[in-house]
Amino acid sequence: HRDLHSFPTRRSSDLERTSRVVKLTDAGHLFLEEAETILKRAAHAVERMEKFASGGSGSLSIGYNEPALNTFLPEALFRFGKTYPAMELRLHEMETEAQLNALRSGEIDVGILRPFGYDLDEFESRFIFSENYVLAMNPSHPLAKRKNLTIKMLDGQQLLLFARNVNPFLFDRINDILHANGAWPEVRAYARNKASMLALAKAGFGAALVPESCAGNAGSGLVFQALPAIFPSVEIYAVREKSSTHPAAEKFMRSISGKVSR
Repeated sequence: HRDLHSFPTRRSSDLERTSRVVKLTDAGHLFLEEAETILKRAAHAVERMEKFASGGSGSLSIGYNEPALNTFLPEALFRFGKTYPAMELRLHEMETEAQLNALRSGEIDVGILRPFGYDLDEFESRFIFSENYVLAMNPSHPLAKRKNLTIKMLDGQQLLLFARNVNPFLFDRINDILHANGAWPEVRAYARNKASMLALAKAGFGAALVPESCAGNAGSGLVFQALPAIFPSVEIYAVREKSSTHPAAEKFMRSISGKVSR
């Protein structure tokens, strides 16, 4: 066996010689099996390292937010998983600030986030997706059947917003726009995610200001009305550390960049 002859620890006691034939002893057979196993493992390790270096295997940790989950992310993950079936995808739902901190610490490799109010200069970032806000409400809400809603019509209404600590910059900006347009609603800001806001709106606790993609995921029992596009649009970016050398992180960002549309 060619590989056996090159193996450095072969012993003469592994061979049984006669004047006509040389054959393996029982110990030699055992030695050969072990040697072949080691060689196969070594070849497999090399193959795995080559796949990892090309971004085809290993693991990739991805942070994401709710708007991404409600729009392009499921399809993007499915497409990437089909292309790289050996890659383990680890998903973490996080708000923007938590994702940025997780990128810095190496907890995640890629963040899918809304950076409004945050500086991304230290990161590599790519624009992915944008959408506007709509108003979601119970069909019995006084604005549910109004056409061509204006911001002024929200004055005095109960308005459901996300909790301020989710994104203080955006929360304050939305309120500034409301007040600048003559609307001083009764803001109820105690929901941390869009699903909770929609549930409260359905229960009659007020009208919820949510991204338009929520209309396709809310089910029945809600009316969605368009609003003037004066609030900050919901812009989603893919972000990673500039110093990242993870090959799959670049492949994932490239796979979703420029392939999302509405």
